[in-house]
Amino acid sequence: MRQALLPALLALSIPAAADAESCGERDAVLGYLQRDWGERVLTQALAEDGSIIETLVAPNTRTWTVIRTTADGVSCLLLSGGAFDIVAAPPGIEG
Repeated sequence: MRQALLPALLALSIPAAADAESCGERDAVLGYLQRDWGERVLTQALAEDGSIIETLVAPNTRTWTVIRTTADGVSCLLLSGGAFDIVAAPPGIEG
């Protein structure tokens, strides 16, 4: 979905191992998702491989995107969709 909408990210300097259609420098990826989709970071988690997994959400349209950022600052879009909803935080987890 969003991968086809990332022409601005294609011009960025991207490592050869990264998929040029869905990856770029973290600030540029976050800027694109905020500017074009109104999405902001809602959650962050540390993966076992040391990368950061983030969920971005647009409160007005309820679109969402999950990105993975490696230690070298390259962020890749993993998933995106619509109809985002917060059910409830599990007991003991607070923002």
